[in-house]
Amino acid sequence: MSNLTMTKKKDVLIAEDEQDIAQYLADFLKNMECFGNIIIAPDGVDATTKLLNQNFSLILLDLGLPRKKGIEILRQFKSMKHNQINDVMIISGTLDKHKVAEALSLGVRQILVKPFDSQTLELRIKQMIGLAPADDGSTVQPAPEETSADPSKK
Repeated sequence: MSNLTMTKKKDVLIAEDEQDIAQYLADFLKNMECFGNIIIAPDGVDATTKLLNQNFSLILLDLGLPRKKGIEILRQFKSMKHNQINDVMIISGTLDKHKVAEALSLGVRQILVKPFDSQTLELRIKQMIGLAPADDGSTVQPAPEETSADPSKK
């Protein structure tokens, strides 16, 4: 049995409005074999409700969600008793320097820019849950130049 399967299964929230990307992330996490419940929230209101009512060990958050933007959710974390902002990884294709600066100032440790590759995604997730050494400080990955057939590459 691998170290991943020996650890306690962690619950994950994927707050992503693009269904193909959300499903890709859910399948990817399932294949890592270290997560229990993998919950998808297709908009910011649904994500907020889930965050207020359930504890998640990892939260993958798109900033461009409908009905309530990801940055608005980040601003609410102080009032969320079940979850910590340091469990959030932003995965978004629409980042500007002001949003990045605000997310980092609020306590986000990982930002992954779409499109991303599966190796980088896996490494960042392992860093977030303590299965790989963390980088020094926050990490922002620039979008790669190449394209791929992966749904994560949109």
